[in-house]
Amino acid sequence: NPNLNKGSPADMKIPFIKRVKNLKIDSVFVTDVGLKRSNNEDSGISVSGPESPSGTQGVFIVADGMGGHESGEVASSMAVESLLGELTNMVEDITIPPGGYSELIRRMVRNANAKIRKAGKADKPQSMGTTCTACVVKDRKAHIVHVGDSRAYLLRDGDLRQLTEDHSYVAEQVALGRMTSEEARVHPRRNVITRALGTSGKVECDIITLELFAKDIVFISSDGLHGLVPDIEIKQALTDLPFKKGVSWLMNRALENGGTDNVTIAAGLIR
Repeated sequence: NPNLNKGSPADMKIPFIKRVKNLKIDSVFVTDVGLKRSNNEDSGISVSGPESPSGTQGVFIVADGMGGHESGEVASSMAVESLLGELTNMVEDITIPPGGYSELIRRMVRNANAKIRKAGKADKPQSMGTTCTACVVKDRKAHIVHVGDSRAYLLRDGDLRQLTEDHSYVAEQVALGRMTSEEARVHPRRNVITRALGTSGKVECDIITLELFAKDIVFISSDGLHGLVPDIEIKQALTDLPFKKGVSWLMNRALENGGTDNVTIAAGLIR
């Protein structure tokens, strides 16, 4: 159902009774090499509570690397390690920029871009790059920074919304009306992305900030998942099954549907 991708978090119903003062999060992270690849170029993390960096309630990251001879693995792991390291080492009294906490995370992602870019140049002729979709939960808000075609979704009251826009060739064609969503799913250039970390000296990041409420699910996936499993099934699994079982079902579903790419999910259920 293409309508599942429409709308924004602001469009979603927010019942008064769902406000939570002391936010708690159940987190899950799963990754699989898939059935067609020899190595896993995805990286990610899903932490919450005491395991989360100081000052945060949860961190969820998915990075999907690209580049030959293990360069993709290096790039994606560098993105996750760089971002998590900066969050962990951040002092409590750090000055928040005018753009807010999300702008601070965007700067961290840009720092990761510079590190990956530098490593890629040192590793010539092998270039490297990675997507990066990260959600940091702080003060009952989700701060999401996004580059590439991994995705962040929000499930609220049975409604699934894709929060991020794919930075990809086919997404651009769909936006221009030159291709349908159904055609994009099977197009030969569906894996061509238009933004990535490490491929340019500067990177443009999308930022999204929204308040979180009890029973919300933040769900981040690499394209090995949402490229093979339609949104309606993501919605049904997260709605009809217990949280962690729903995530496991979706992983297995991607493998059942061919497992043509690495599959990674980082998700959090707000208590």
